[in-house]
Amino acid sequence: MVGMSLIDVLVIDDDLGDLKLIRRLLAGRPEGANVYEAKSYEEALSFSDMVPDVVLLDYLMPDLTGLEMLKRLKEKWPGAAYILMTGHGDEEIAKSAIQLGASDYISKRSLNQNALFRMLDTGIALTQMQAKIDLQRQELETFAHMLVHDFKAPIRGVSFLAEQIKEGLENGDMADVQVSLGLLNRSTRQMSELIESLAMLTRVDSDEPFCEAYLGELVDRAIMANERDISLSGAQVRTTDVGASAVCSAPQVAQLLQNLIANAIKYRGEEKPDIVVSAQSVAKGLRVTVSDNGQGIPSEFRDRIFEPFRRINGRNSAQGTGLGLATCRKIALRHGGTIWCEPNVPSGTSFHFSLDAGEPGARPQA
Repeated sequence: MVGMSLIDVLVIDDDLGDLKLIRRLLAGRPEGANVYEAKSYEEALSFSDMVPDVVLLDYLMPDLTGLEMLKRLKEKWPGAAYILMTGHGDEEIAKSAIQLGASDYISKRSLNQNALFRMLDTGIALTQMQAKIDLQRQELETFAHMLVHDFKAPIRGVSFLAEQIKEGLENGDMADVQVSLGLLNRSTRQMSELIESLAMLTRVDSDEPFCEAYLGELVDRAIMANERDISLSGAQVRTTDVGASAVCSAPQVAQLLQNLIANAIKYRGEEKPDIVVSAQSVAKGLRVTVSDNGQGIPSEFRDRIFEPFRRINGRNSAQGTGLGLATCRKIALRHGGTIWCEPNVPSGTSFHFSLDAGEPGARPQA
């Protein structure tokens, strides 16, 4: 819930007195707030390692107006809530701020602790709701894409094979019928995998409470789910420092790990897969890494592979639905984290995902 957790707030204002006032007001927030201060747009950009939950920005600044900053900062931190402040109330400025994506607007003369806390909670809630709406819109587009594109080939194949089987039966050519039946089974499996992958993607939205789970147990679940492919490929899955616990949806995080391990096996190199799952504590939660010695991912694809139906041409003959890593990204986002990948030396890839520290019983983020 919005008002039940520590938040990061970036305050952009060149007035030292106003900065001091806002710092004092935020210090009274019961759940706490990490406050970052910037006196200009350029100084705000220096916080490259921090993703704010809320950005409070003054309208009158020496380098850019608050509206100009709002437009640019929305591109850098699209998931933040933005609140514009001015020395004097102005309906036109307020209207422009809302149109550019601000969640609220306030005159500094009206700024007090109750008003500030209300704007923080409302702004974060509205931003999360908008993110959920945007995600659902994207999923509708994904579903339409699957129906139009990914089902077209297997359905056409099933129709053709049915005709082949019919001709084979009429001609008494049972050997040809057996071959066509085998191909028909493969086509139906392909459609079944597409449906299951899409169902898995949408199930991430289930509004189940988080609870404390031990990472080592979730890794064991993921390994067990991949046991057949691990055995057939001769893969080795090792763990390092996975004794930590996390407040999360255990089935979803286990699914995330399962997808990453399966991906490492599917896109293995010439050597047997060597997969290492490790974890480390970070400022706001846990960072988990799944490393492999596989084919690696070209730099131009490292961001795009988390998009639905994104496949890399030429990565051996491995078949997939293009939804596994998209599901991983969605799970990480629902846990207040993110996911990314980096190359290993001399070969392979390391997938990292972060999990925000939550409270037992909390609901997933939008």
